Amino acid sequence: MKTIQSYIDDARRHSNLASNNAVSRALDITSINMTRYHRGHGLPGDQIMLKLAELGGNDPFKALLDLNYWRSKGTNAETYYVLMHDNIDKAMNGAAA
Repeated sequence: MKTIQSYIDDARRHSNLASNNAVSRALDITSINMTRYHRGHGLPGDQIMLKLAELGGNDPFKALLDLNYWRSKGTNAETYYVLMHDNIDKAMNGAAA
């Protein structure tokens, strides 16, 4: 599973954005929120996560799955998100074969 920091870094690289502030402008969020996300002090909503995945060239299904995994940390649901992620990877790798 990826981290929120990885998604932000991917967005910068993939969209040729010079900074996290440029990513925040592309997402139409404040730079304060972007800093919070990058430092791990908050998580974006679903719509922002989808935009972030798109900017970074990432799979939106996996991005939403990762987001909900992060939200579920420390709960019983965490295990299920890990299993879903593994099953998606297996299915995608099997489809590519």
